[in-house]
Parts: sequence; C-alpha cells; structure tokens
Amino acid sequence: MSQGDGASCPVLIVEDDDDLRGLLRETIEATGHGVITAADGREALDVLSEGARPCLVLLDLMMPVMSGWEVLDALRRSGALDALPVVVVSAAARLGDALVGARGLLRKPVEVERLLATVEMHCPHAA
Repeated sequence: MSQGDGASCPVLIVEDDDDLRGLLRETIEATGHGVITAADGREALDVLSEGARPCLVLLDLMMPVMSGWEVLDALRRSGALDALPVVVVSAAARLGDALVGARGLLRKPVEVERLLATVEMHCPHAA
C-alpha cells in the first residue's frame, strides 16, 4: 500500500498488476491528483478502514487475496457505496453483478482520456 502526495481527497487505485498500478498512478498524479494504491481487495478495505477518504476508487475485479467482486460486496453490505464512488476497471468479458453499486466501468486496456475524464468527474480540482 502506498500513499501519494497531493490532494487531500485522493484516488484509490486497487490493482494487482504492479506495472498497470504504477502507470495509472503516474497518469493521475501528472494531473495534480493525489493517489493511494492497494495491490488487492483486502489491502483496499484496510486502507478505507484506517480512515482514507478517497474521492474515487478505481477497482480491478480479478485479483488474488480478495477480488473486486468481494470488495464491492463488502462495501455494499457496509453501506459505504452510497458515499464512495467506485469505478470498475476490468478486462473481464463477463461482469455479472460487478457493476451493482459501481458508478461506471473502464475497460482494459484503459484509454487515458476516459481515465482522466472519470477522475475529473469525481475529483474535480478545487478552484
């Protein structure tokens, strides 16, 4: 888990692929947004339970330890999805109930323009 510098309301990236997680982080940080990263769903829930308040969660589905489906289920059961925007980031062909409670979907490979538009929609820069 790592916390980036920058905005007080960061983006939480939950992605098990180190290279993709790093690329997403660099792309988002280049726009001035803060970033927190987690390598799996369990780590993401730990980050949230420790008090992190991201403006957006970018959530991979297929991860070891705890999948994105399990994270969404835990967030739904706790009621946290009402106040926490989650956008699923996945190459999965079959999403099933993955989008229940999620605010959107970014397909892998992620298009940079769509990624940045999604971040800006949920985490606008302060004027």
